[in-house]
Amino acid sequence: MKSVNYHKSKTRRFNYQVFASLNGQLVIYDATLMGGMFNQTSVYALNSSEINPIVLRVKAGLKLSYHRYGLTYEQHYGSPEFDGAKEHLWGRISLDFKL
Repeated sequence: MKSVNYHKSKTRRFNYQVFASLNGQLVIYDATLMGGMFNQTSVYALNSSEINPIVLRVKAGLKLSYHRYGLTYEQHYGSPEFDGAKEHLWGRISLDFKL
């Protein structure tokens, strides 16, 4: 797992943070895609040769904060988990405040 953070504060009231992370998984067996241990005859089950053995997840974003309030934007990426699947790409925006 690789994670990078950059934090800058010119005053104590305003802060920003740039972040990124890279995660990788080695998939040996995935019961959700291969039908489970007891259901090998399902038409929805994939063979182990159809499943990508390495799956990547990437996250990057920016966080701005002022006093007790914050705004965060994140962009996520997920590589395909099996042959014929598409890449996953989504974002998230969140508003935060401290009590």
